[in-house]
Amino acid sequence: MNVQEAPEPDFTTHPPAPRIADGLSKIAKVIRQQAWGEAWGRGLTPTQGQVLMSLIHHPEKRKTLPEIAADLGVSKVTACLTIQVLARKRLVRKERRRRVLDKLYVSLTPKGAAAAAQASQWTDLLVPIIQTLPPAQQVELHRALVRLIVTLQERKEIAVSQMCVTCTYFRANVHGNPDAPHHCELVGKPFGDGQIRLNCAEHKATTNLVQLERWRTATA
Repeated sequence: MNVQEAPEPDFTTHPPAPRIADGLSKIAKVIRQQAWGEAWGRGLTPTQGQVLMSLIHHPEKRKTLPEIAADLGVSKVTACLTIQVLARKRLVRKERRRRVLDKLYVSLTPKGAAAAAQASQWTDLLVPIIQTLPPAQQVELHRALVRLIVTLQERKEIAVSQMCVTCTYFRANVHGNPDAPHHCELVGKPFGDGQIRLNCAEHKATTNLVQLERWRTATA
């Protein structure tokens, strides 16, 4: 009886992109599971927790209903129902400028701000794991994630994030120090790719994307 030998794995014909996507999906699954556990443990659904975190990261600490719906990737109806529940729990307050959903402003109450801060602690699961990587690899990973997020934003697949690279105060690669080549005109200090913020309260969106392209070209 002839026994067929198992074929050797081919490491050369498949590009890395699908494998990276598969790896990110596995990490996303862990994040979702952690978010579910944290949310239910605090008496919130994951969607309710996401609304609170969406508000706490916004510079003005308030958003319109369409902005929240776009940030979460849900319908306006789903966002509206979620906000109603949060309002009953006294975690958010609603301010209606007109009798239309698009003019419904939502902001955190002090109780909601505390709950949002607690809900955001699920990231503590990943931080010590990421810290096991060498510092240089952490910077490279952060740089790659920023590039992915920017591309997703440009394709309108995700909501716009308040990132340094899309901010009017950002100046890319203006310093000779390779560890801190960029400059923030708001604070007047240099910084590196590892310090690029994804949610900055002082973010001011720019329509001139020259600095973003200069940063992206240098990191290609």
